[in-house]
Parts: sequence; C-alpha cells; structure tokens
Amino acid sequence: MSQKLRSPAYPIEKNIFLQSQSVNGIEIDVCPLSGGIWFDRFELKKFDEAHEPLISLLALLPKNPKAPEILKSRRSPKNPEAIMQQHPYGPKGANGALIVDTCPVSAGIWLDYNELQKIRELYPTEAEMKKLSEELVNKAFKKPI
Repeated sequence: MSQKLRSPAYPIEKNIFLQSQSVNGIEIDVCPLSGGIWFDRFELKKFDEAHEPLISLLALLPKNPKAPEILKSRRSPKNPEAIMQQHPYGPKGANGALIVDTCPVSAGIWLDYNELQKIRELYPTEAEMKKLSEELVNKAFKKPI
C-alpha cells in the first residue's frame, strides 16, 4: 500500500490528499482542489521539453482550481516533518515570476497550478531549461562553499 500524500497547498489539519495520476507511464501526484503537482525526484525532467506530454498532464488538473492557502511554510508531501524551501525563479525583469517549492529531504518539487506552463513560457529553449535546471539543483540541494 502506498503512502497517502498530503497537499502542501493547505494546512495539514485540513487532510487534503494528493491523487496519483499516470501520464504516459509517469506517476505524479495532483492536488484535487488547487491543481498543484508533486514531482518526485527527477520526474519533472520528464515533462520539461515542449514535445513531452504536457497536454496529457494539464488535462488531469481541476478545471476551476481553488487558490492554495497562504501558508508561512509548506510541508513536504513525502516527508511531513520537512519544511519545503521556496526559490523564486524567472529571467531578469520577471520579478520572481514563479516560486518553486523543493523538499530538502526527498528532492521532490511542488509546482502550483500553471507553474509548469509558466516555466515553459519563461524558458522556451532547451538551453534555457537546462540552465534553469542546473540553477535549481545548485540553489536547492548543494551547500554553499
């Protein structure tokens, strides 16, 4: 039996659980209320290029998502004791166009509704996406020297 994952978009006491969905053989976890998506380590990479199954992924999201609650901190779905780290991303001038939440324990990534599409808009080429990916890893999971 797999572990039930709580949505980081809402307080733990609300008991909002993620629903597992399969997209082209990749299992991801989606919040049924907010439309947020939990990617286990390396799963996001499988959706990071324009030819990959974004349409199938977006079709799984709620049509009218409820806005996530503003929380001081979000807990990781995989490791509820772990507080996720928030990283603003976006090209210069985009003023932190999106916030990527990462789990310091499992290296999972939480994206709120439409952030995957926003990433593609901000980083349209493979080279830009690779640079963002490297920046995310360096900022989120490596200790400063």
